[in-house]
Amino acid sequence: MKQSILSNIILVSLLLLVSCDKNKDIKQFASDFAVAVKSGYKSEITKMYPDAAVADSLNFAYDAEKAEIEEVEGKGWKLTLGDNQFVIIERTEPNGALSIKESHGVFAFSKAQKEFGLKTGLLKADMNDATIAEQLSDTAFISYVSKNFLKTFKEKFRIKKVYDNRSDYASDWTGGGEWFVTIGNDLDIDVSGADYQVVISSPVQQDEKEILEGKDVYAGSQETLKSNHIEDTFYVDYSESIDSKEPKIKLEFILSDIDILNKYFVPKGDEYSNYLKQK
Repeated sequence: MKQSILSNIILVSLLLLVSCDKNKDIKQFASDFAVAVKSGYKSEITKMYPDAAVADSLNFAYDAEKAEIEEVEGKGWKLTLGDNQFVIIERTEPNGALSIKESHGVFAFSKAQKEFGLKTGLLKADMNDATIAEQLSDTAFISYVSKNFLKTFKEKFRIKKVYDNRSDYASDWTGGGEWFVTIGNDLDIDVSGADYQVVISSPVQQDEKEILEGKDVYAGSQETLKSNHIEDTFYVDYSESIDSKEPKIKLEFILSDIDILNKYFVPKGDEYSNYLKQK
């Protein structure tokens, strides 16, 4: 009986020793990885974490002595580096070298990139870093979203009506007058007047134009912009025997296409699935 108890004590001690040795091995690997990251040499990092080759940079710092290590059945070991940051360590073969299989929260992505990916369905919250990097490298999707949004934006925010009161000043339209330009917003978002303008260009006087400042236009509504009184010389070419012509009137966005996208694009969540359907 005593021999049996002694045998059990020895067995438990051996198991604990093996467990400690195993953790020591993992801790040493974690320490070596910390040194590699601190050194900044990507070649050293990728020896331990091959998928790090696709990362622009890594975004973490940790104390290997304070890092939490736990065994994950069927996967290897989970090394927690900090809040929402961890890596999975595995052995490439029984009793072989250790390497990092995947990471979460370690690659340095911009906040805007992550938000865009999550809101459009390009990314999922449980994706590992390497998968996120691969998804974000799909420039065709970014182009698809940009092109479709800008096309819709410019089709639904436009000049709806143009009229003038020149006939009130002269029957032959040589007395000048005012122009009225109605801007319609068929989008489901408000558009700031600071982001666009209307340009009325003279049909006869080169480089002569009037700029109408935009007004805020709420979603589903319209606003009318009014010009100042424009003299008849704006429309009439006296050198061509009183030839009266119509001016060119166009809506121009002050924001660049990228700025329009950043300011007004509101993802619906189905952009990526729609993109995949049309590929």
